[in-house]
Amino acid sequence: MMKKYLLPLLSVIVCLSLSACKSLELEPQPVVTKETETKMLQIAQVAHATSQYTTAAKIYREILDAHPNKVQPKIDLANTLYDMGNYDDAINYFKQILAKKPKNTDIIRKLGNSYMAINRPELALEKYQQALEINSSDIKTLSDLGILLNITNHALAANKCYQTALQIKSNDPSLNANYGLSLALTGQYDKALAFLLKSENGSDKNDRIKGNIEVLSVLLKNYHKQTGNNEQVTDASMHQQLVDAVIPANYPKLPVDVVNKSITHCVG
Repeated sequence: MMKKYLLPLLSVIVCLSLSACKSLELEPQPVVTKETETKMLQIAQVAHATSQYTTAAKIYREILDAHPNKVQPKIDLANTLYDMGNYDDAINYFKQILAKKPKNTDIIRKLGNSYMAINRPELALEKYQQALEINSSDIKTLSDLGILLNITNHALAANKCYQTALQIKSNDPSLNANYGLSLALTGQYDKALAFLLKSENGSDKNDRIKGNIEVLSVLLKNYHKQTGNNEQVTDASMHQQLVDAVIPANYPKLPVDVVNKSITHCVG
């Protein structure tokens, strides 16, 4: 008898109004089984690889909605957002990942790359330094630091970072390409072209490397045609043409003293 009256009484107490009843309803959580997640990840990876970034990001978000504490889908989403050019959101996710994996140098470096992309070179520099403190032999970080130094008008410092990285992996195509451009920015054009051509022979050559070779080859050919010799050139107009071709206009600069403190891992 008690049970008969108790249930209606509890209903009256809890649901004093329709809105109160609704407030007790739980939002349905998306169900993503392990098998389904595996298939979704495969589709997202193919979408990302074929530059269908919006599709990839949507799938990664759906996985995270179902499993918000999983780190790998968050990494995949952050990388996708970065490749989409959605740097602010990528930065947000990279920071979330680092809260759980503070020593992950790849994520630290990518956070630095994101800061570099939104014209915050001082924050990018801080992240590259942080990554190199953890692993001073990380050639990707050394290379990206070199890129940052070049576009902030510190090519001589950048050369040291590339030289350090090449001591670790001398046949890396991207390193040779980046070092080639850095040499060109310091007026060492023929040597620069040699490194760019060396990078072209690598297994992972890409359109960016080919484009860099073409830019420098055309400029160097034009200069030699004008001067009628093959000597190393330091002509100011040649340098300015190169700067205009490879360095973003009006990119913020970094102070010399800040740069000097940042390249302790670049021994040259």
